[in-house]
Amino acid sequence: MCYIELLSTIAEMNTGYSKFLSNLSDAQTKRHSILPSSVCVQLINQDGSKLNVDLVLMHLKIFITKGSYHNFNFIPTDEHGLAKFSRADILNNTELKHYFDANLSPDNTPVDFEISVYTTEFLKTMIDSMDGFLPFNEESVRSELLHRGISEKEVEERLPLIEKKLNEDELLLTLLKSNNNQQIEEIGTPEMIQGKWESSSHYSYELKIGR
Repeated sequence: MCYIELLSTIAEMNTGYSKFLSNLSDAQTKRHSILPSSVCVQLINQDGSKLNVDLVLMHLKIFITKGSYHNFNFIPTDEHGLAKFSRADILNNTELKHYFDANLSPDNTPVDFEISVYTTEFLKTMIDSMDGFLPFNEESVRSELLHRGISEKEVEERLPLIEKKLNEDELLLTLLKSNNNQQIEEIGTPEMIQGKWESSSHYSYELKIGR
């Protein structure tokens, strides 16, 4: 997979954006969805004890309207097996930042969400794909864009943005390669957390690793 194609894949992962836009009404744009102030997710064993494994990568899916959602990808645990993220983290890592305004009243409709642990198979696929185009090679990217019919002028305008994105992807690749999700799968199958956010307060969850 070349870099340009992978951009499309990552964009698709990061948001159910197109569908979301098509479902927005004028009324919805004047209010924002409920988002928690912060969230903590603790990995636990079957007996309820804490599972102290760092760099276990999790995935948050936020359902905004029927059939549309936003993804917050690759949320790591700390050395205590605890993943923590704030409302600001959610906004910074999803397209929701374009629709959230703290000065407006929230839509009081509860928001459905899912939190899950990535499979090692999925992470390996991502790593293999990203290894195929990193590190940044300006000439190969330039050649790819020109081959796609993009003018020299447009290529020069796009290259700095692509380089910035590729540098960010190198940091992401480092995180992906350091994941400890294999340790979790050796213990058992992780359960998925499914629930609703009914207020903008703090939420804490436990994610059990089964056998």
